[in-house]
Amino acid sequence: MPKYDYLLLHTQREFVKLECEAIKKVNGNWESIPSRLEVVIPIDPPPPNIDPYIFNNPWFYGYCRNANTPKNTAKQSVFLFCTFSPVKKALLVDTVFVVNKKFAWLGIEEGYQPSQSFRNEYSYKTTDALFQDFISPRVYKKQHTAAHTIYAAQHYSNHQIPVKRSDDFFSFIPLTDEGGDYNLIDILPTIQKHYESDLLRKIERLEIQNKLFKVDFVFMEIMRYIFKKSTLLVTATETTGMPKVDKSFSQEYKERHYGKKE
Repeated sequence: MPKYDYLLLHTQREFVKLECEAIKKVNGNWESIPSRLEVVIPIDPPPPNIDPYIFNNPWFYGYCRNANTPKNTAKQSVFLFCTFSPVKKALLVDTVFVVNKKFAWLGIEEGYQPSQSFRNEYSYKTTDALFQDFISPRVYKKQHTAAHTIYAAQHYSNHQIPVKRSDDFFSFIPLTDEGGDYNLIDILPTIQKHYESDLLRKIERLEIQNKLFKVDFVFMEIMRYIFKKSTLLVTATETTGMPKVDKSFSQEYKERHYGKKE
C-alpha cells in the first residue's frame, strides 16, 4: 500500500497548558526531556468533535476530511493538520500525524461504531474518556458518518530525526519555545518556495479549504523546515481526556497566532 502525505486544513484551534512529553533542541541536537514539561499546545475542542484526538496513547484521527482519505493509506503516511490565518497570511501547522495502524468505522447497521478489532485492542467502555471524547460524537450524534477509517498514530521511540522519506517518522506537535512562550510554525513560505507558488490564492479562495491537499512532492522540504524552525516537539500529552479550556487564556494565544478579527 502507498504512503500518502497530505495537508489538512481545519478551523482555528484553542490553546491549553498541559504537562507533556517532549524532545527539545539543545545546541542544534534533539534530546529527550527526562520529566514531563508544562507546555501550551493547540487542541481541537468540541463541538462538533476532537480531531486529532491527542489525549490518548496512541493519538487517533477519525473525522475531519476522513471520508476523502484513500482506503489504501499505508503505515507511515502523514497528515499535516494546519490552520490558515487570513489576517497574518500564515499557514500554521499544529499536528504532524503519522499513521501506524488503521481500524474501520462501521456503518449504520452497526450503530456507526468502531470495528471489533479496535474495541479489542483499546479500552472500550462508554464511561472512558476515549469513548466520551472521541467515539461518542459519531455513535450518539451521527457526526461524520461518511468517515471510513480510524487512524492510530505512530509515536516517538528514539532520538533519530528522519532525514529522508524512507526513514521512520513519528507524530508530534511542533513548537518554538521562546522563554516559555510557545508558538506554532508557519509552513506557507517553504511550500510556496518549493512547490506551489499560488497556494495562498487557493487557500484564500477556499479552493482547498474542504479538501485534502496532496504534498508528496514537497513533503520532505516541509518536514526539514519544521525540524529546522522548531525547538520543541511534543510527543505525548496527558491521557485523562479532554481538558477544560480557559477561554481568556486561549484567546491570548489565538490572537497571537491568527490575529484579531476586525
